[in-house]
Amino acid sequence: MAANAEELARMETQDNGKLLREMRGQLDTLPEYFHYYAGLADKIHGDFIPTSDRQVLNYTAREPLGVVGAITPWNSPLTLTGSKLAPALCAGNTVVIKPSEYTSATVLRLSSGSSTPPWPTTPRWSART
Repeated sequence: MAANAEELARMETQDNGKLLREMRGQLDTLPEYFHYYAGLADKIHGDFIPTSDRQVLNYTAREPLGVVGAITPWNSPLTLTGSKLAPALCAGNTVVIKPSEYTSATVLRLSSGSSTPPWPTTPRWSART
C-alpha cells in the first residue's frame, strides 16, 4: 500500500473526486493501521477474571469470528476499507469486502496487490465426468 500510495491516491481522486492532497495525506497514515494491527496480532489472548468463589473458573477466550463482511461507502472507500480490514485480519478472520459499485476501483486495485486474487481461482461449479 505504501509503495503504491501515489497511484492509489490518483485513482481515488479520479474515482470519487476527493482532493489529491487529501488522499496523499490519508495514504500516508493508512499503512500505519496495518503496521499497528500487525504488531497487535500476537498479543490477543484471553484473561482469567478473579471471582470471590474459588470453585468457579471465570475466563475470556479471544477467538476469531470467522468471516467478517465489510461494506464500504462511496465517499472514502480506501480509508474505510483499511480501517475495517486491518483489525479483522489481525484477529484471524476472513474478510469479504463489498465496496460501493460507484467507487470500487481503488479497493479492487488494493486487493490485486495482495498474495491472493480477490476472486475464486477455481470454478465454483464444475462438471464431473
